[in-house]
This record gives sequence, structure tokens and C-alpha cells, in this order.
Amino acid sequence: MAEIPRPNGNIIETLRLLSLRGFDEWETVALLGLPDPTIPPDFVEELRRKCPDDNNTISNMLNDEDTDTARGLSVSIGTSLDNHYYKTLMRGRGLLFADQQLMANEKTAAAVTDYAIVDGIIFRTEFAHAMAKLSNFGVLTGSEGEVRHSCSP
Repeated sequence: MAEIPRPNGNIIETLRLLSLRGFDEWETVALLGLPDPTIPPDFVEELRRKCPDDNNTISNMLNDEDTDTARGLSVSIGTSLDNHYYKTLMRGRGLLFADQQLMANEKTAAAVTDYAIVDGIIFRTEFAHAMAKLSNFGVLTGSEGEVRHSCSP
């Protein structure tokens, strides 16, 4: 689908595509996250030490008693919505393709900086707004819509 940013798309194209659907830079920053092939070699080594190649996943780590392994990653750990991801980006430790670009673009870097503020209220507010907006993306209504009684295909 051409309206959805590609995993290897640059930040300008990502912002453009999402703006066509009514998302601004702040909402885009709240929603972004793609694999990053440009992780610095020293960080790759750190990740290999923390996440050995034994089919260990974030889910498996979360089920372990010791979740310190996952704490340094740019994912939020636990059940609460937090701004850990943005704090990690501020330290240059993102895992996602869009991370470096988020910090290189003036407008998106400003959003990352504000989202990283200690209490995270700006992030949580903007995230809720962006998710509500996303939930209306491509919704069919009236005779165009469909009510499914079973969600399986």
C-alpha cells in the first residue's frame, strides 16, 4: 500500500506519507519504529552480550525474573506506557531504522526531546491522540462497512 511508509523509507518520505493521512510530525514520532541496519558496531556487540542468539526474545526476557537484559534496549519494558524509548534515543541508543533520522530532523528531534521529559505526560498525551486518530484510519461506515461476528478469515 503506497500510503504506508516503507521500513527502509527516509524520514522526509515517512512524514509526507503520514501527513497525507492527517498525521503531523509529533504524531508520526509517537507511532514510528522500524529495524535499523546502521546500529554502531560497539552497540551491536553490547546487544549480542545482552541478547545471546539462542532464540531469546523480548517476550522471553520479560518472563524471566531478571529483566535487566532488556532494560538497555529501546523498547518499553513492563506493562505501563512510558517514554523509555525516547530517553534511549536521547542517549543515541535506538534500535530502529527511524531512530537516527528522528534525531537528525529538526521537528522530529524536538518531539523526541519533549517526549523524553521525565514524567512522560507529553508523550502519553500525544500517543493517545495519535492512536485515536490511527484507529479511524480507513474505517468503512454505513453500507461500506462490515460487522464481523467472527474475526477469522
